[in-house]
Amino acid sequence: MKKCPTCNKETENRRYCSRLCQYKGYSKTSRIKTCPICNTEHKNKIFCSRKCYAVVDSKRKLKYYSTNDHHTLGRKATAEQRQYIREMMIEKWKEPEHRLKVSQSLAEVRANAEFPLGHSPAAREKRINTMLERYGETNNLIGTYGTRDCDKTMIERHGMSSHEYRNLKLRSMKITSIERKVMEILNEYNIQFEYEYVFEGYSFDFYLPTFGVFIECDGDYHHGYGILHEDMDKIQKNTYNNDQIKNNIIKETDYTLVRYWGHEIKADGFKSIIRQIWEK
Repeated sequence: MKKCPTCNKETENRRYCSRLCQYKGYSKTSRIKTCPICNTEHKNKIFCSRKCYAVVDSKRKLKYYSTNDHHTLGRKATAEQRQYIREMMIEKWKEPEHRLKVSQSLAEVRANAEFPLGHSPAAREKRINTMLERYGETNNLIGTYGTRDCDKTMIERHGMSSHEYRNLKLRSMKITSIERKVMEILNEYNIQFEYEYVFEGYSFDFYLPTFGVFIECDGDYHHGYGILHEDMDKIQKNTYNNDQIKNNIIKETDYTLVRYWGHEIKADGFKSIIRQIWEK
């Protein structure tokens, strides 16, 4: 522990215990200010804290709103006022005339809206008519997931709709330590790759478009390294079945799938192993 040369307090810092003492230790103390509310020395611009700033700000607001016609601006409702409004609205909502008036006003808003909410045939027809008037088409703008033109393009490319593709990406956003190491090696050798590449509806860890190679980083536990299939738990069996589906998909294509175990990636000589992909 050291002692601050300004206030003699014990500190774990290099020299001063705080920024204020550091400023006081300078030959020029112009950075030190005095709060106009509580006269406390501080290093901020004007006020020492938000509490002191709120005192001046509230006075300024009261002075401004005292000459304003609107009686509620700048004033905070008390607990009694809030309770009174709450009880008044509860009693008013019990009146059938009030509920009817509110429902009629909402129906009027929905009727005048160009894009009314809801799944009724009338609401859907109105949305379609608005699309036709504005854009002259509805194919790309209206429809459920999987039926629009954009989803048809996604299905052709990735075997799933855009909604399913997004959910798959959100589930696979967390990168593991072995995936990070492979990514660092690929970047080190300037190898172009796509992380979490979706092919035929399944996500692969890495895809090297220059070589037509998919790389899978298999963690020892989740993929059941050295464990017989009958001894695997539920998670390992699900992962094993998913891996078999991926293997069969790649077998039917001209691509190559390379799998590395987690302990292989963590080993010291893994750089020379993965380098064989693009050195062949």
